[in-house]
Amino acid sequence: SSVRFENNGSRFTAKDWERLRCIAEGNQAVDSVGMFGVGFYTVFSLTDEPLVSSGKSCMSFGWSGDDLNYCFRDLPTDQEWTTVALPCREAISWDFVKLREFLLRSLSFTKSVSKVTVSL
Repeated sequence: SSVRFENNGSRFTAKDWERLRCIAEGNQAVDSVGMFGVGFYTVFSLTDEPLVSSGKSCMSFGWSGDDLNYCFRDLPTDQEWTTVALPCREAISWDFVKLREFLLRSLSFTKSVSKVTVSL
């Protein structure tokens, strides 16, 4: 199973990439990592290796023991959509109430979501 979020709004800025990178370095600043100091980190409840792509860049995450590492790369083409891909560590049986709760927690770092579509 996998979950994929796509947003055709603004592409990530250098500041957005920096904030995302800080997750791997253990940034605990409540005012800079999501609404409650959690934000994007909630994706690790589903996956060990999230991948974010936006514009001409992407950032992947992976665990080495207890350490979270990241890799920032340039993409060969400019991506129109900002995408968060979450290859799930195990098959998901969809409980839509829990999915709604997960989306509210994990997407709280976005400011202007006007529509969320779930495709199964």
